[in-house]
Amino acid sequence: MSTKIQSVDPGSPAARAGVRPGETLLEIGGHRVVDVLDYKYHGYDARLTLTLKAEDGAVRTVKLSKEEGEDPGYQELLGQVDTVIMGRTTYEQVVKELSPDRWPYDGLDCYVVTSQFLEDTEKVTFWPGDIVELVYLLKQQPGKSIWLLGGARLLKNFMEQELVDQYWISTIPVILGQGIRLFQPGDYHQRLIYSKSSVHDGIITSIYYNRA
Repeated sequence: MSTKIQSVDPGSPAARAGVRPGETLLEIGGHRVVDVLDYKYHGYDARLTLTLKAEDGAVRTVKLSKEEGEDPGYQELLGQVDTVIMGRTTYEQVVKELSPDRWPYDGLDCYVVTSQFLEDTEKVTFWPGDIVELVYLLKQQPGKSIWLLGGARLLKNFMEQELVDQYWISTIPVILGQGIRLFQPGDYHQRLIYSKSSVHDGIITSIYYNRA
């Protein structure tokens, strides 16, 4: 998997280097970019050499200069997924607290798993049925990866049904005396295979694959 650049911020280091939306980021400094962790790991330096492929297949190399740790100004994370699944509680939190003025998942097919029969909106499909059936139907269609956004109860159901192929776990340097468990108790036992980690702004993100 490579990373397709969805947008380039005006005036950003990427814009100054001539990076264009729609191009695919193949390499940074000769290192292959497979996912967003590769991008973060290899893209931290102040001077970068990017290998890009245009939509017509033409490959070119550009030099990008920025302050150390500065965001280059191109967004490619959402280029890896085309579908988002979340629970009703997470959905309510997004629209009422986290992003009440702007739907943050434009361009993605969004499914909200709920026990109620609700009318679909322009942005969201409400799914009152079986989650195994939903995932099966989505995987029969051509497309990219599916992002399970939350919450913990829905994740528990996915884990019990062996529906999670890959885990992205981020550790934020804040110690809490109480809170919600990341993994709820359930009928599952999984051994994971470590893939890679990345550190960005003090947050450690690790990728693990389900051994099953």
